[in-house]
Amino acid sequence: MAAPFIGLSAWQLYRFKPDGHPISAYKKDVVHTLSSHFINWIGTIKYFNKPYALVEDPGSYLLKGPEIRQLIGPGPCGLQVGDIILRGYKDYLDGAFIQRSGGADGLSRFFSHAALYAGPIGEKERAQACTQLNEQTATGAWVQATECTKQKRRHDTDYFQTGPQMVIHSMAKGVHVEDILTFLRCDYVAVLRLPETFTAAPSGAPATAAEGKVSGFSQTLLDRLAAHQTLNRDEVVQAALRTALSEIGSGYDFLFEHVNDHHIYSCTELVYHCLQSVNAIIGLKITEHRFLKVFFKRRTVAPADLYKAASADPATTGLRLVWQNVGKNPCSCSHRQAELEAADETTAPR
Repeated sequence: MAAPFIGLSAWQLYRFKPDGHPISAYKKDVVHTLSSHFINWIGTIKYFNKPYALVEDPGSYLLKGPEIRQLIGPGPCGLQVGDIILRGYKDYLDGAFIQRSGGADGLSRFFSHAALYAGPIGEKERAQACTQLNEQTATGAWVQATECTKQKRRHDTDYFQTGPQMVIHSMAKGVHVEDILTFLRCDYVAVLRLPETFTAAPSGAPATAAEGKVSGFSQTLLDRLAAHQTLNRDEVVQAALRTALSEIGSGYDFLFEHVNDHHIYSCTELVYHCLQSVNAIIGLKITEHRFLKVFFKRRTVAPADLYKAASADPATTGLRLVWQNVGKNPCSCSHRQAELEAADETTAPR
C-alpha cells in the first residue's frame, strides 16, 4: 500500500491552477517545501518482511570501504569524468516505488537513481552553473530566472559545492552538485561508461532523433553528426557536463513527466537531457512506463532504462557497464569478485 500512497501524495502535492498550468516545483512555496520534505523522508524508510516492520534511517549500507576506494581511486576500475553512476538501496520504500514504476527487472531492479560523475568542480564551473535556470510565472509560462536568482543558486551550498570528486544529479531539492563520498552512501552501485567514439548512421538518424528541448552544447554535436563527423568521448562528456552545470538549481520533476520540456528534472531525465547528442547512438530513449504496469502512465526515462542500455562486453560500441556490486562485476580487479560472481538475484530488492 505504501507505493500507491507515495504516488498519490506526489500528485496531490504538485498543485495545479484552474487553467491547467502546474505551479513550478522550482518555486520555494509551501507546496514545493512539503513535496521536497515528504520525498526526502520517504527515502529514509526501510521495510522488512520478516517480521513486518518499518525503520527510519537504519544507517547501514552494503557498499563497503574497499569498493568505495576502488571506485574513487586511480586504478582501472576507478571512476572517469562523464561516467553515469546508478545507485540503489535495499528494501527502501522510495526505491520500491521507482523499481515498480520504471520497468525494472533482472539486475536493473537494484537501481533507483542516476547521476553524472563530474570529477573536479571549482570556481570555473561555478561561473558556468545555473545559466539555463528557468522559473515559472503566475500564468504558467516558463521564463529565464533573473541573474539575482542565478547568483543565489551558485553560492548556495545546497546546490553548488566545489571539490575534487563531485557528481551532478537531481533529487527532491532539484539539480545540485554533491561530493562522491556522500553520494556513495548506498547499497548498490553500477558505473556506465560512454564509448570512445560516436558516429552517425549513414542516414543521419541520430541527428534527428532527439526528443524535446536540446541544449546548445548538444545541438552543436548533433549538427556535426548530421554532417557525418565522428565525435570522441571527451567532446560528448564536456557537452554533457556543461549542460548539467547550466541546469543547477532547476526543480525536481515529482511526476516524472517533463522529460520533453526540460524545465524540471528527475534524476534520469537530467542524464537524458545532458546526453541528447548521443542518446540515439547509445540506445537510450523515452519509454512508456506505468506503476505495476497499470497505473500512472507516463513517457519518461527510468534508471532501469539506463542499465538495460548498457553492455558488459568490452568490445561494445555503445554504453558499457564497467563496474557493479551486484551479479558479476565486469571489473576484474574487484575485491569481491568471487563473492559477486556467486551471488544470485535472491538478494535483489523485493
